[in-house]
Amino acid sequence: MGDRRWLITSGAFVSMSFIGMSRTFLGTALPAIRFSLELTILQAGTLTALLQLGFSTFVFVGGPISDIFKKSSILMLGCLFMGTNLLLFGYSEWFWLNLIGIVFVGIGGGLIESSSNPLLIQLFPGRESMVMQLHHFFFAGLAMGRLFSSYLVTRFHEATYLLSAFSLLFLTLLFSIYASGKWTIPFFALSGLAQSGVFPSLLGMTGKIYSKIPGTAMGILATGAGFGSVIIPWLMSLIAQLTDLRAGFLSFEVFVVLCIALMGIQFHHLRQLIPLRVSAR
Repeated sequence: MGDRRWLITSGAFVSMSFIGMSRTFLGTALPAIRFSLELTILQAGTLTALLQLGFSTFVFVGGPISDIFKKSSILMLGCLFMGTNLLLFGYSEWFWLNLIGIVFVGIGGGLIESSSNPLLIQLFPGRESMVMQLHHFFFAGLAMGRLFSSYLVTRFHEATYLLSAFSLLFLTLLFSIYASGKWTIPFFALSGLAQSGVFPSLLGMTGKIYSKIPGTAMGILATGAGFGSVIIPWLMSLIAQLTDLRAGFLSFEVFVVLCIALMGIQFHHLRQLIPLRVSAR
């Protein structure tokens, strides 16, 4: 059973690299894709929006499904959707066919996210936050932050960690906005470090609180994160366009302050609701 658990864990970790790949090629590779497919700015933006729409929709749908059907089967289906359409994307010169392909890439990512999270939660009871940090280490470029965060959540309660992370994010982002040129990059790096472990910790905490329906609960959380990752950056860009870039970044601080306030209000309740499990030294 132990060998099978680690085999499933390795497969789930690797599957997250598919999501990271899809976000990377529509990030750094987007200018090359525009040139190769002769896309307008609007068409390139539509590709990104449909990727996120497919992901957000099926991470919500996949949550309840993973509580009903076998999680490993849903994970395999998600990998099949994403892998096949990543290979086919760009082979056709028809823009509409590429749009359909990118939607299925997002759908595959949503199924991977919604099935792999509760699958690992059930495999590692009591270590939910740590395994979510390591799982999402394969998803984001903030590898150092995720790895360090996975250690911290074994030493501190999730509520303590999240409140500290949000506070650090507020301060470092504020410093990076007003710092002189040579200090901007280090403060932005610290902001990324503070933010890197937030979402996996929230997933782990959700898995503990809603242990009977982890797929549904974590699917709803991931759906909110998906839509938020579209709406909030769009609002920031709109504010920056109407005013200046500094105002756009400062608008994000409003959301960080809101997170700090909500965590502060629920802090004692969460510490009572979720028992602290400290790993052995």
